[in-house]
Amino acid sequence: MGYASHLAWKAYDSALTPKGTEVAVRSLELYYAQLGLNLLWTPLFFGLHKKGLALVDILALTGTSAWWAKSLFEIGPVRVPGVGDLNPGWLAVPYLGWLSYATYLNLGYLVLNQDDKPKKY
Repeated sequence: MGYASHLAWKAYDSALTPKGTEVAVRSLELYYAQLGLNLLWTPLFFGLHKKGLALVDILALTGTSAWWAKSLFEIGPVRVPGVGDLNPGWLAVPYLGWLSYATYLNLGYLVLNQDDKPKKY
């Protein structure tokens, strides 16, 4: 994620057209948005025990990250020393896989533990 955002900055610095600048800026904005959503999830799930709100957050995080990956693919290949041309979108694919699995686990926790709520007598 960090290196992909670095490549987006690099694309911004070397953009020759307004469209190239716009795509790089959108990519960086989405990166920071998903970073903020990512930072919220842990305190929601583990600290505040708001599993439903954490699910809403991780769904928004996954959607934002998918949009971010799409914008990274729009940047196009960037020259990486020692590697050659690399599209930064490929660096976001493992993260999207992880987020999909984490979303599944969050949802599974809610579904499987809905009967664990204290009973009112």
